[in-house]
Order: sequence, then C-alpha cells, then structure tokens
Amino acid sequence: SSQGIANISVNNKTYEYQVNGSSLFNFTVPDELLAGVYSVNVKLIDNITHLYGQDIVEWNISQIDNELIIQTPADANVDDDSIFITILLEDDETGNITVFSGDKNKTKECFGGNVNIDISDLLVGGNNNIKVYYSGNKKYINQTKSDQITVNRINPKINITTPFNPYIFEKININITLPANATGNITIYINDKNKTITE
Repeated sequence: SSQGIANISVNNKTYEYQVNGSSLFNFTVPDELLAGVYSVNVKLIDNITHLYGQDIVEWNISQIDNELIIQTPADANVDDDSIFITILLEDDETGNITVFSGDKNKTKECFGGNVNIDISDLLVGGNNNIKVYYSGNKKYINQTKSDQITVNRINPKINITTPFNPYIFEKININITLPANATGNITIYINDKNKTITE
C-alpha cells in the first residue's frame, strides 16, 4: 500500500489525488473530456517510503451513441393547425435536428433538452414516412431514426341536389357541393354505368 500524493496529468491539466494507505484507487477527471485520444501521466511519491513511481497510459474516448427517441402524436388530422413531434435529447445534446418527409424537410437548432417541431407543412393525408436526423456534437454521435405518422383525412360533407320530377330523355343536372378546398375526381354511378368529373 502507498500513502502520498498522486499527480495525474491529462489534457494539459494536472490533478492531485491524496492516496491514504491504498494500493488501488479510482480517480474521476473533473473536467469534461471530449472524444479523442489522450495521454495520461500518473506520478506517485510515497511519503513513507519516499519511493517514486510513474506510468503513462492512453485513453481513447469515444462519442456517446445515444438512441434517438421520437414521440409522435396519437391522432393527427389534415385540418390541424399544427402537428408536433418531440425528440427526446439529453441536456447537453446540442446541434441540429432535421426532419425529412417525402421531398420536404425542416431543420431546427437544438440547445440541449427535448425539442418540439411542428411538421404539419411536411405531411399529407394518409401514411407519412418520416426520418429524423440529429447532427451530433463533440460529445454525442449523429443519429438517424425513422417513424411513421398517419394523418387522418376529413370525411367531407357532400350535398347532392337532383331534379324533383325528371322525365325520360330529359337532360338531368345533378348539383354536388363539396368543401371549398376539396380536390380530386367525382364519379357518379347509376345502375351499371358511371361518369367521372375531373376538376
């Protein structure tokens, strides 16, 4: 066992650690070490035996591989003013979050902690496959995660007006009223015939 002072030098800083009658001790570097390779120099002078010891070791510190967690809304509709997703990040996970959906994307800077992003302008009615990319920083490695969001379409109210008392061979007009922002085709089925109207 040894009793004395251990000088531990790493990243151009030297720390003193009091060793009290122990042949083994644990030391935690109080300053944050970013990803990289570090040379650690340990020197020990025993106050009792006055023996001097020194060793140099190498630390290889990697970035943290932290799984990206995405929270999506349980219910989303095409007429919602906003549709938010939440990306759960640690307090020191900074950088950028980019959300991809189809040929659209949106980027938001993150300063640590959870990030809420409104992606309503990236989505369409139906199933949307999204990809979330975190840029990473000096401590955390970049991450990508995919998810799916279903956006419910509106069940539109359709009003149909037909002639009150039509005659055979008479031209019959049917008026169909849809919401102002409804697009697409209208197909009318009568018995075994149909007609499609394209707007």
